[in-house]
Amino acid sequence: MLQRFLSELRHRKVLRTAAGYALVAAAAVEFVDIVTPTFGLSDGALRAVITIALVGFPTVVVLSWFFDLESGSVVRGTSSPGPVAASGTNIVSILMIGVLGIAVTYLSYRLYGESQDPLEFVRGKSIAVLPFASIAAEQDAETAYFSDGVAEEILNALSKVEGLRVAARTSSFTFRDSNAREVGEALNVSVMLEGTVRRAGDNLRLSVSLVDTNDGFQLWSEIYDHELKDIFVIQEQIAHAIVAALEIELLGDTGTVLVSPGTNSTAAYDKYLAGRSKLQVGTPAATREAIALFEEALEFDADYAQAYAGLADSWISLREVGNLTLLDATQRSHAAISKALLLNNTLPEAQASLGLCILGGGPSSEAARQFQKAIDLDPGYSDGYLLRANLLRDQGHLAEATRVYTQALALDPLNSAIIENQALLLARQGLFDDALDQLRELEQRDPARLTGSLAAFQVWSLSGNKDKAQQSAERAVELAPESPVALAALVDSNLRRGEPGSARAAFDRMNALAPNNELVITTSMRFHMMTGDFDALDRLASSRLEGVIDGAGYSGSALLFERARWGAVALLGLNDPQGARQLLEKGIPDTDQLDPHPETIRTLALLARAKSLDGDAAGAADVTAIANRLTDVARSEGWGRGQLSYAAACIAAASGSPEQAVVHLREAVDAGWNDFALADHDPVLADVIQLPAYRALTP
Repeated sequence: MLQRFLSELRHRKVLRTAAGYALVAAAAVEFVDIVTPTFGLSDGALRAVITIALVGFPTVVVLSWFFDLESGSVVRGTSSPGPVAASGTNIVSILMIGVLGIAVTYLSYRLYGESQDPLEFVRGKSIAVLPFASIAAEQDAETAYFSDGVAEEILNALSKVEGLRVAARTSSFTFRDSNAREVGEALNVSVMLEGTVRRAGDNLRLSVSLVDTNDGFQLWSEIYDHELKDIFVIQEQIAHAIVAALEIELLGDTGTVLVSPGTNSTAAYDKYLAGRSKLQVGTPAATREAIALFEEALEFDADYAQAYAGLADSWISLREVGNLTLLDATQRSHAAISKALLLNNTLPEAQASLGLCILGGGPSSEAARQFQKAIDLDPGYSDGYLLRANLLRDQGHLAEATRVYTQALALDPLNSAIIENQALLLARQGLFDDALDQLRELEQRDPARLTGSLAAFQVWSLSGNKDKAQQSAERAVELAPESPVALAALVDSNLRRGEPGSARAAFDRMNALAPNNELVITTSMRFHMMTGDFDALDRLASSRLEGVIDGAGYSGSALLFERARWGAVALLGLNDPQGARQLLEKGIPDTDQLDPHPETIRTLALLARAKSLDGDAAGAADVTAIANRLTDVARSEGWGRGQLSYAAACIAAASGSPEQAVVHLREAVDAGWNDFALADHDPVLADVIQLPAYRALTP
């Protein structure tokens, strides 16, 4: 009877099919187990795979009994036709049954056995290093930088341990005075490190503890009493103590030197930490303080690569928030970052800073390579992913930007900068509700964050809600009355609302604070255009083109492209199509380097309009054809209909089809676009705005 049953199983290929399924399922489980820590998958990912494998097993067995699954198609199985042969085939059948038993036992153990250890199964090999609390006698904001810096150095050290997933600094440091379970759930980590730092003169006491985030149980704790000069030794000891405490569950080999602060000078290190703290404030005044602190650090140690990198970041920040010209800031930053890379070219933050320098006036492709190099040096460097994603978004490559933002958030889920910038991406895709939902969650966590209000302003503006955009711009100015970036948002908002008088007040304040700031310059040119003052626009654009239009190294750069575009707008507004054409032909890169961005398409429309007015109809048609192809690419990238339809309207107008331009404008209005204050003064739409059909669209 048994022999007959085994023979029937063999004939119907049940054992072969089931054994193959079991081996493939086991291999799949091992693969998911390997990639789970790398990609930060959720707690239940591995459990789900094992459960599916076990549930599918009896299904495969039943199907293989009734159907032949190996014949290339699903056909009804049949019973063995002849007498059962008493050969050695039964031994093979028994072996197959043994393989099945082992596989099922293995899967069951992975599901029910290992899952009893929360460190190994539920959260994987993972840790969050929380900011250490400063309990100095003179406790204030000026002393917190040191305790934060000590914790960050330990975090960086643990990041070097192979097989250990360390939550990113920005996300971990959002938790101060939080319970273990909350940290574990938010960051998907199994343990967390917390501590306190007491600094009194040259004496230092660190008290640290390792806590299980599943139940709050303290796994290990220690107190370190040393002199300040031993800070690097303490950090190394703490990192190795954590390795020792969790070696079985998490880590492995502990013989590596983990702490590499980049200097042997505690004085330089102290100034560096203070500089980084000031830089994070983000105001022009705090950024200049950061520059001074980094320079002091370099006085103590002239070969401190991290201090040079911090100095470079400070100049880049001042370029964005202060009154420093783009070219001046880029040159100063490049000098500092070149020194940092000469001392240590393995610093991912230095490679990323070089990419930002290049964006100040060089080709975007080179900047992209630098951001990727930073990621290659440290695959856990979330800022590298953020910078790469921002560049892709600003180039118009929204599909790839979406993927990279997702990677950045997987590494650093609570990073406000990533969340804000991803919201701007969603807005460009026309997903305004999703973008606003993200920003609302962020506002609840940090209502006083300036960049959050600025991001909300941009999203509301793109959605066409001028009242909400105005509220966000006013909130930004309320948070930072002396910020040229906030004032630029207020200027732009008032222009969109058709209130040039209110825009003028913010315009004057903005230019009094930071006339050399690049955003202030761009906003000023927009102001002159939208108030119809093309003479003022021409003067400003011409002054900003000096040294760039014929300068070495700017060919093909975003800087030259942007300034040439505004110069051409001024010249077309002043009825000089030939001058506009010549300027754009210098500023627009080769057609194979054009980005699928609505602004690029509008710039091509400017060139087509200039060529048409200059008597070159064939040239205008060629440019229009390129713009139409680029529009198709932008549409495939997922751009929202509002911006893309306005760009399409500009192409239609430039090609001599004002009625078709109105059709595209109507599509833009249906998608939420309503920036008629811009359209009324756009020289490309000069023939369109005279049409009654256009006027019927305006509010």
